[in-house]
Amino acid sequence: MHVEFLTGSSGSGKSKRLYDILLDMSQENPDKKIFLVVPEQFTMQAQRNIVENSPGHGTFNIDIVSFNRLAYRIFEELGIELPTAIDDTGKNLILRKIIDENKKDFKIIRAKDSQGFVSEIKSVISELLQYSVTADMLKDACGRLSTGGINNNERLRRKLEDISLIYSAFKEYISDKYITTEEVTAILCRYVDKSELLEKAVFAFDGFTGFTPVQYQLIELLFDKADTMYFTLTLPQDGDRWLFDMSYDELRRIGECADRHHVRVRRMNVGEAVPYRFKDSPQLAHLERNLYRDMAQYDGEADNITIYSALGKKAEVSYVASRIKSLVENGLRYRQIGVIVSSMADYKELLASIFEENKIPVFMDNKRSILANPAVEYIRAALAIVEKDYSYESVFRLLKGYMCKNSGRFVDSAGSLDIFENYVLALGIRGHKKYTEAFRRRYPSRRGMDLDVINDIRVKLLELMEPVYQVFHDKDSTAADYIDTILQFLDESMVYEQLEQLKELMEKENQAAAAKEYGQSYEKIIALFEQTKKLLGEEKMGIREFSDILDAGFNEIKIGIIPPTLDMVMVGDVKRTRLDHISALFFIGVNEGLVPEVSSNHGLFSEAERELLEGVQLELAPTSRHKAFMQNFYLYLLLTKPSQTLTFTVNREGKPSKLIADMLRMFPYAVCMSDDSLEPTELIYNSIEGFRYIFSRFNEGNELNDTEKALLMVLKNDTEYARKYNELAYAAMKNVTEQRITENAAKLLYGERLSGSVSRMETFASCAFSHFAKYGLQLEERKLYEIGAADLGTLFHEALKLYSMRLAEEKLDFASVGDKAGQYIREAVEYAMTDYNNSIFYDSKRNEYMKEKIYSMLERTAWALGKQTKAGSFVPDRFEKSFVFEQNGMKIAGNIDRIDIARDENTSYVKIIDYKSGKRTLDLGKIYDGLSLQLMVYLNSLMEDNIPAAAMYYNIDNPIVDYKAGADVDDSILASLQPQGIVNSDGNILKLLDKVTTSGKSSYIPVSYNKDGSLSKTSSATSTDRLKLLGEYASMKLVRFGKRISEGEIGANPYPDSCDYCPYQLICGFDPARDSYRYHTKLNNDDGCYKKFSEGMKKDGENVD
Repeated sequence: MHVEFLTGSSGSGKSKRLYDILLDMSQENPDKKIFLVVPEQFTMQAQRNIVENSPGHGTFNIDIVSFNRLAYRIFEELGIELPTAIDDTGKNLILRKIIDENKKDFKIIRAKDSQGFVSEIKSVISELLQYSVTADMLKDACGRLSTGGINNNERLRRKLEDISLIYSAFKEYISDKYITTEEVTAILCRYVDKSELLEKAVFAFDGFTGFTPVQYQLIELLFDKADTMYFTLTLPQDGDRWLFDMSYDELRRIGECADRHHVRVRRMNVGEAVPYRFKDSPQLAHLERNLYRDMAQYDGEADNITIYSALGKKAEVSYVASRIKSLVENGLRYRQIGVIVSSMADYKELLASIFEENKIPVFMDNKRSILANPAVEYIRAALAIVEKDYSYESVFRLLKGYMCKNSGRFVDSAGSLDIFENYVLALGIRGHKKYTEAFRRRYPSRRGMDLDVINDIRVKLLELMEPVYQVFHDKDSTAADYIDTILQFLDESMVYEQLEQLKELMEKENQAAAAKEYGQSYEKIIALFEQTKKLLGEEKMGIREFSDILDAGFNEIKIGIIPPTLDMVMVGDVKRTRLDHISALFFIGVNEGLVPEVSSNHGLFSEAERELLEGVQLELAPTSRHKAFMQNFYLYLLLTKPSQTLTFTVNREGKPSKLIADMLRMFPYAVCMSDDSLEPTELIYNSIEGFRYIFSRFNEGNELNDTEKALLMVLKNDTEYARKYNELAYAAMKNVTEQRITENAAKLLYGERLSGSVSRMETFASCAFSHFAKYGLQLEERKLYEIGAADLGTLFHEALKLYSMRLAEEKLDFASVGDKAGQYIREAVEYAMTDYNNSIFYDSKRNEYMKEKIYSMLERTAWALGKQTKAGSFVPDRFEKSFVFEQNGMKIAGNIDRIDIARDENTSYVKIIDYKSGKRTLDLGKIYDGLSLQLMVYLNSLMEDNIPAAAMYYNIDNPIVDYKAGADVDDSILASLQPQGIVNSDGNILKLLDKVTTSGKSSYIPVSYNKDGSLSKTSSATSTDRLKLLGEYASMKLVRFGKRISEGEIGANPYPDSCDYCPYQLICGFDPARDSYRYHTKLNNDDGCYKKFSEGMKKDGENVD
């Protein structure tokens, strides 16, 4: 028996030498049993290497195994039947239960109802098992800390006691029934001496950077069985003590084992002065010799080392994709290219999409989480329905999921699921009880409502979910009952068949990794259920606890995928990925904080606590200080993998890593590039990227240069993309502001006779496309079961209408109603609310509070209206007066909220009030643009028999005013509730409107007086003739807009504020970067303003005629 270390620098050929030795030994002694032990993720690559190097391309006596596979070989030989092994998923299931049962006894750990917390505990338990730490060892460490023998730390002692409690309960729970995967190697240690398979065998350990305590224990036991043992170590003959600390530690520990067993040790240094890998690349050979050591400068050219700076992650990945395409065009195979990312989470999606665009076959070397799998989402959605009692979110999480939509149960003909969702949202349907009753209510909608279709979906949903719902609401149900009903639920929904269909679809689309994921996922889900049933089957628990347990299990399920073909680019990270035989390496995201990685989360133990535990001889995973040296070693191994070229990319959104400075120090003549130093066309290697670039240039309004024109010609002639080009070119060049439909199409959409309201015409004035979408296509926003601003406006109008009618019946008015106002307004509000939106105001405490707020606002309104009426001579005459405007075949109808009349001997004066629930003022510029026509159109309709006195908005509010010493609070409130609009400047009419105010600012109309009694410039007042001009202009605008609508105008031509709350802005095609807004006309209440109105009447009036 002897031990042989094959040492050498990275790239020296250690593994190759080892495999040659083993293959020669296999040829010379076919009966010799040889075990090649490698890390789990490297087994397939090692098998491939052995087969490729074997003379006959195969061998019978070299067994490539990991530590766990070796264990099961021996268990099979000895006929040892182990208890069921539980993995991380099983640990999570048990630990969640243990934590819940013991959380009251914890001294410092605060149990959290989150999956992350359970995973933290699981990681600590796994660490203890991996490093062979027992509960007694934890208690001993607690004792040493409490006595202060090494360092007294009360917080750490209490934390260890909590962990010891969990660990002991965990070990007790699984004792004699289960084992963990970490314990497999420890169990093997008990049976090594009984195995004949290991007798006189040869063991070779390759690809390891170190071993855990239990693995060292197994290696030492093998000393008494093995014939020869080989270890490969990345350790140059004069290797730096700090950089190669892990290799020196392994050399020391194995050497000590050999000394204890009196076994001869030999060290063979493999390789020459220049490692074999770098024989054609002196630059990379220099990197291997100097990285993290002398850092000596390389004086020659270094054109095979590139540092690329890009603005953003996407730009980094796009550059790498273009370089890979270039390398392949020049003869490299995809399998000879490796990509390492500093953060797989940050770059994974970008890499997948951009590499797919460039048709680069890629394998992501990371285990895939199953949480996003459609089958898992389907299960979680069903449980959410039970837990959340048929909430909107849970119901449509299920119905809109892939599994439900494709199960055949819900046929989504004519968008029936969308119709069902609209119905549920509009009527606020939630709760199991409501779903068990037939839906009969309706809500206002322009479209028809087929309750038969809606109820058909409701019934099918109940048929699917009722068995699950009943089992989970049965107090006697156990976890096993829950699992049985879920399995039946999956079976009825044909989940297995759907996953198989997805697998076949992915295979057809050449997405091998996704196909393998779908192919494995159902088996993994069933295994989780079986494991849960075994571990917790007899337990009774609530839906929340059961869901958390399943989530813990799903969270731990990771699907490992092997590369589906050989010729693929391997993408991975620094720690996990093993690259072999690559010529080119790309290292993406070499930024500070990522390379080397800065860990901000140390788990349950802080760095200081880990060092204290190390002081009491409790060996756990390395501390951050040790990990820093380990990261340097991992980076050394990684950067010395390629034999030809090495490329770094840096994201300029962050700071470059210190590694970049180190590389520039060693290679001052390395190629340094950035995305702003390259022509954009140099990075285009596919038609999609070409289209994206060309049309971005079109959108910017730039002229194409010769290179870009050549690219455009290529795209035009690409048969696969020619049609796409034409579509995009049309979209890019289309002027959305001048779009039209034919007059016949307009008649079909709007009818032979155009009809509507003034607000409809104002919508057209704001944006023709918005009008087209709303009134032509009849696209409407989804109605929600909530009280919105529009709902409040409707309710206010209805309540004030009822209040006003009540006053008329009682022969009272706003001023004379007195103390009964509060009672009457409350009765009006109650009546208005009773059947409003299916009694939403009685549906929740929040809405009941809103009801009280409405009472308060309208009581304040009744008070203010009384004060305002009393201050003038006008009395309410009519409420909700219907209004009809007919001209040129167009009919405009509406209701005037309130008409007040005042009379003298021979004349009748009219004032109109429009109630608004928001803050509204009269803007003359908006009247001119046609955006605010309502008041003037209404006033114009009453001018034939009356002299216009005022047109005003009353903004419904219950304001809070600043208190000023000596000021009357009621006066301040009245001033803040002053109606806004425009009044007649005639002195007699002003006295009819406000007989109280003779100086200063009026609280009742929008005017103020100078000291001499004249109106101030800020007053919103004008003459009778000008009021008539405004009314006639507004009516003319209605006719003009009606003509334009009938002529088919539908262009997206908004004002800047038109788009603020527009529901159609995602479909209109208007782009502020390309298209121009219209801007509001600014007018002051002066002579120039009315001159502009007069000119507008002449100009547009002629067009109307």
